[in-house]
Amino acid sequence: MVRKKRENMILSGRGQAVFDILIFLIVITVLAVSFVIGYKVYGDMNAEIQADTTMSNESKAFSANINTEYPNFMDTAFLLALVLFWVLLLVSSFMIDSHPVFFIVTIILLFFVFMIGMVMANTYQDIMSDSDLSATANQFPTITWVYSNLLIILIAIGFSTALVLYAKNKL
Repeated sequence: MVRKKRENMILSGRGQAVFDILIFLIVITVLAVSFVIGYKVYGDMNAEIQADTTMSNESKAFSANINTEYPNFMDTAFLLALVLFWVLLLVSSFMIDSHPVFFIVTIILLFFVFMIGMVMANTYQDIMSDSDLSATANQFPTITWVYSNLLIILIAIGFSTALVLYAKNKL
């Protein structure tokens, strides 16, 4: 009974790192695109607010301040989310009981994740190169840098996760 439970724990952990990194990639891509498009939409709304003569000066100043601070705040929030997701991924990988034999399988599957990451980075660059969004996307230097170097970041995340998953001491 104990051996069967241990085998199930080992088998459940073999592909977990790859699946978690794919989820991580999807989440940060959705965040990045949402932040940039949100800034574009809010910028358009702010222009209408500033042109509205029925709005008070305090409301216009508040809206203009939000519009000014939005890119810096969301760029920092994106970086914080990236780092926290990476730490969460490392902690969850440490908690999974896995067998080192699956390390090779994980490395092979990570190459597919890297290819998907390159496609996601290219897709992000294509979306942001649109004439309506290119000026908006330039307001987010951290997000732009992350997607320019996404493959390197994914390699660091993937291999650090695999190392934590399979190189921990057995108790």
